[in-house]
Amino acid sequence: MPMSSNADACDASPLDWALLILMLLSTHVTWWAVHLPTLYRTGFGAYLHSVAWECTRIHLPSFAGFLAVAGHPPEHWHSNYYSGISTTTRTRGLGTALLKDGLVLVTSILAVVRLCTALRSPTSGNLDLSGLNGSLWNYPSLPTALIGASISVAGASGRVSAARTAWVTMGVLTCAGAAIVTGVALSDTGPEKTNIWIGILITYLVMALPIALVAPRTILPVLCVTLAALARVGGPAAGALVAGAYFPYCQLKGKAFGGVLVALGVLAGLLALYGFIRCRPREPVSQPEDMIDEEDLESRRVGYGRMDGKWKGDTELRPVTCDTY
Repeated sequence: MPMSSNADACDASPLDWALLILMLLSTHVTWWAVHLPTLYRTGFGAYLHSVAWECTRIHLPSFAGFLAVAGHPPEHWHSNYYSGISTTTRTRGLGTALLKDGLVLVTSILAVVRLCTALRSPTSGNLDLSGLNGSLWNYPSLPTALIGASISVAGASGRVSAARTAWVTMGVLTCAGAAIVTGVALSDTGPEKTNIWIGILITYLVMALPIALVAPRTILPVLCVTLAALARVGGPAAGALVAGAYFPYCQLKGKAFGGVLVALGVLAGLLALYGFIRCRPREPVSQPEDMIDEEDLESRRVGYGRMDGKWKGDTELRPVTCDTY
């Protein structure tokens, strides 16, 4: 595909800049910034584990979703998925979850619309899509938000089984993926076919399907994390670093911006692998029996007989901890 010169590529619109900023926030900032309070409250170790769980969630959302649901009561699903801590507080971290996944949803929708508009352009054949409006590479994060929404809604209802939740979630992912791929494919009407929908389909499937669960002790999870990291970082990094690549944000083209993106992407990928190997949702620590509030236990419908050091009736939380896989 012909490439436009760098001088002709400085055509970022206000929408493009808005998408880029939203992409940077949702892809490269939230995974480490939202957990900074943990660093001050409980130290670096707890912060590291919280960030590792977050990176696992955004790179392997189906795997994190499985761990959040399997073997846990519905009222714990939301907390497990978003914080890695099992608690009956269904609104735990709700504001943070809405912020993170809200950015992903808004950016993904706007980005796909922007991509479809670009593909319909008569001049789309002159664009190198490797760096097309770097913000458009945020769509692989969409399954992370959709899985979180499905788990949270099912858990809040308290009447949906884990198996039914899995089927409903897969249905939501399938519908969203089919809509994106179909829209992009039908919009590819420029002078030259880009077939970019193929890459979208592959990366979406890698993010949406629990592939890492098939053979967790093989190289397969590493490949999944690598593809997820490449999908999240590859587009804007290629546009910024490759001299001939189309990149509408000329002010950011170069090693400084591209290098930071690559460094953040590699770091997040490594933390995702660390979280995959070691981190699991953990139960809170129970208080001594003489310190337990009887009304609190009754509200949770838990008896003293179930106070066995596990999740039942716990009222004190500890940060997420990890087990050796």
